[in-house]
Amino acid sequence: MSNPVVERWNSKRFGGVGCPKIALRKRRIQAMVIHATDGSEGRNVAANVCHWWDQPAAGGNAHRVYDASSIYRYVADERAAWHASQANHWSLGYEFCGKAGQTAAQWLDDVSLATLRIGAEDMARDSVTYGVDIRWLTDEELLAIHAGDESITGVTDHATIDKVWPKRSGGHWDPGPGWPMLDFMIALRGYVELGR
Repeated sequence: MSNPVVERWNSKRFGGVGCPKIALRKRRIQAMVIHATDGSEGRNVAANVCHWWDQPAAGGNAHRVYDASSIYRYVADERAAWHASQANHWSLGYEFCGKAGQTAAQWLDDVSLATLRIGAEDMARDSVTYGVDIRWLTDEELLAIHAGDESITGVTDHATIDKVWPKRSGGHWDPGPGWPMLDFMIALRGYVELGR
C-alpha cells in the first residue's frame, strides 16, 4: 500500500491551517478523540468533509480527516478545533470517513481498513509527539482532565465525550458501536512501538 497524500487545507471560511479565527488552545494536549464523519468512505473523499466544514452551517471541524488514500489537516494542532465540546482545548480531533452506523465487518472491509491504517499511523505519531498514552480514558479520567489534572492522557471518542457532558453537545454517537475499538487500539499501540 502506498503512503497517504497529506494535504494542508486552505479553508475559504477560516483562511487555512493555523488561522487565527480558530482560538489557540488553552491547555496542553492530553487526549485524542476519535470521530466518524457520517459521510462517504473511499479514496479521495476527505476533501468533501473539509468543504463541508468551510460552510457556516457545519458548526464544527477537527484537526485531521482520513480517507482510504489521504490525510487532510484542517485545524493546526496548536488551535482548539470545534470537535468535542468540553474537550476542545485539551484534545486533538480525528475524523475517519465512514458512517457511525457501520457494522464491525463494514469498518474492517478493504476501504475502511485502509482508512483506519492511515489514521492509526498518524495518531501514533501524535501520541509520541505530544506524550499521549495509548489507553482508553474512563469517564472519571475525562472529568479529572477537564478539572485540570495534567497527569492523565489517553484516547476517547465523540460518543464518550457526549455521554460525560450530555448538555453541552448534540448527542453524537460516533464512531458508533460497530467501530473496531480493540483492533484499532492494538494497531495504534503497535504503530507507536514501531516508531520508537
